[in-house]
Amino acid sequence: MHWDDPRNGPEDVRTELPEVAYFLVGNGHISAALQYSPRQGTRVGLLLMDPEQLAPKRAALTMHPQLGLAHTQLQLWCNGQPSLPQRCRVYWDERAVVPVAVAEWEAPPLRVRERVYCPDQKTPRLHRRIELWAQQGCSVCLRTGVQEYTLEAQFRLSAHEHRELGVEYWLERAPTRVRCRWAAAEPFENEAVQYWQRVARMESPIPLLQQLFQSACWQLPAVVAASGRMNTSLWEHTREHVRDECAGAIGLVLSGHHERARQVLERILRECTTADGAVRNPEESVVPELTLLDYNGMLLVSLYHYTCWTGDWELVRGYWGRLRSVAEYPLRPQFRVERGFLLHNRREYWGRTPLHGVEDGIELAYQVWTVLGLESAAQLAEGVGQGRWAHRWAMASVRLRRAMLQHPHLRLVEQGVLVKRRLLSGAVQQELLVQEHPAIPPEVPLRTESRHWLEPDATCALPIIWGIVEPSSELAQRTLDRLELLWNQRWEGGGYGRYHVSSESDSPGAYPLASLWIARAALRARRERVLWRVLEWLGGLPQARSGAWFTVYGWRPVPPCPQVGILAGNWSELVQLVVCDLVGIHADPQGVWVEPLLPRPLEWLRATVRWRDRQLDILLERANVAAPTVLADSQPLPADTAQRAYLPPEAQQVRCLVP
Repeated sequence: MHWDDPRNGPEDVRTELPEVAYFLVGNGHISAALQYSPRQGTRVGLLLMDPEQLAPKRAALTMHPQLGLAHTQLQLWCNGQPSLPQRCRVYWDERAVVPVAVAEWEAPPLRVRERVYCPDQKTPRLHRRIELWAQQGCSVCLRTGVQEYTLEAQFRLSAHEHRELGVEYWLERAPTRVRCRWAAAEPFENEAVQYWQRVARMESPIPLLQQLFQSACWQLPAVVAASGRMNTSLWEHTREHVRDECAGAIGLVLSGHHERARQVLERILRECTTADGAVRNPEESVVPELTLLDYNGMLLVSLYHYTCWTGDWELVRGYWGRLRSVAEYPLRPQFRVERGFLLHNRREYWGRTPLHGVEDGIELAYQVWTVLGLESAAQLAEGVGQGRWAHRWAMASVRLRRAMLQHPHLRLVEQGVLVKRRLLSGAVQQELLVQEHPAIPPEVPLRTESRHWLEPDATCALPIIWGIVEPSSELAQRTLDRLELLWNQRWEGGGYGRYHVSSESDSPGAYPLASLWIARAALRARRERVLWRVLEWLGGLPQARSGAWFTVYGWRPVPPCPQVGILAGNWSELVQLVVCDLVGIHADPQGVWVEPLLPRPLEWLRATVRWRDRQLDILLERANVAAPTVLADSQPLPADTAQRAYLPPEAQQVRCLVP
């Protein structure tokens, strides 16, 4: 149950203002969102937040309880008359090295440009650079501020004169508040420039793809605090979710934010794991039968990605005892089916429990992440000289993978299709028999409809994405056919639901995260049409201006449910889509290797990614070749027995020729 009711207070407390877009910037010490809301609320407002605090939008430090963000907007008077913003355009400055959100608008006879950015990586400061151009001479009064505090400047501009001003915002603690003052607009500090030059970049003949990737790489670190706390669902949830933080850490690694990824992972190991190996959300205590069994595997997979991409083994060595417990925890008898090796519980991946009709059973997503986690743990153990544990976990991963797909009675395959959940009796759980309980809103499909189907579910795309199921196999193809039922279930405009809408417990609608999963699986299965359909859907949403998408697009009962927030997992999936799927670059303890995909109509793609202490420049282009050919510094690379073309340690320029 959530108390935040957007009907109370100013319009700006609503997250889903009509056609709104949020541009997020931050450096770990201060977070900000430039709000562009053309129809309701403050048109160009500034939300400033403490990244260490997870809170609803109304708790932003610049949100006035009655006026919302109105005081943060730039207000102009020309010759004593108010000049209202016209022809407003808000966008990312794609030419800047450091992320800069830009708002351009007209207030005749003035033209205005605002630039919002963090000038450094060490202090809780944000700069707002204001530029004015006068078409004719006028007296100008300019105001902005924070809460009750107002900044004002008065001056005269002659015809065609240009004037530049700057506002500096800084975060104070004890008590937590934001202050502001007029200040000269600072250039980016060298440290900030050097940091952002290491971040991944991509060029493509399809502007939408390039835009989505850049916005993901720029905004993902904006929700990470210096302590490693990650606000993975901005304004939606007021507590951490380890699953989303692990997914975010993978995105941080692949986009070149290695330092931020380490902060996130070390904090999880330190504060979200127990001595016996349980991985839990902070301040959450659950009985074993309701344990989210993917958490351990996701932590191990994200730690594996960090170690292989950075070459930093100190985190594994320093937390080896805890890592060993985390890998062992899902193998406890209390979670395993007798004589089946599979894991079971009474809570499904999306959080539904016996209250919602979930019975004791075997969940596909939990098997997938445990298989991947044990495989990752085995390679990490081998890398630190723990051969006995490496062998144990590698064998456990193989056995669980085999049981998941081949067990005579409990395999998660039915009639040639992957299924979400099988009961201990051997029957597939097809529907939910929900209990009457005030915790389930009365308006949602789980309460209003007579039948609540569990299948299909977007998590069935995960084994295809991660290679547990061969993408070209009939099993993968038939599973993807079934997942198409999730597109436009009871809405128009596009997007996949996370599962069958009749069993939706809070938000029937289209989920960008689920849509990106299905797009990634479809790309690997050579169904390029699905990929472009999903990207075009995302690109057609108002939030595509900034690339910061909501968790879901659809109706939600608020309260008791929280307002819809911005989900960091969407950025992580976009980064993985480009780096791992399109460019096809992967790292393991032996090095880095390339397995590119270049779906039509793409004819070329160039990416720069950070691997360890250097940048790799990779060019994919279509050519008249029979099979993909990889050249490192102009020299063709032979593939190993697994068809992996490992790059030489000194390689910097990589060219991939794709049929």
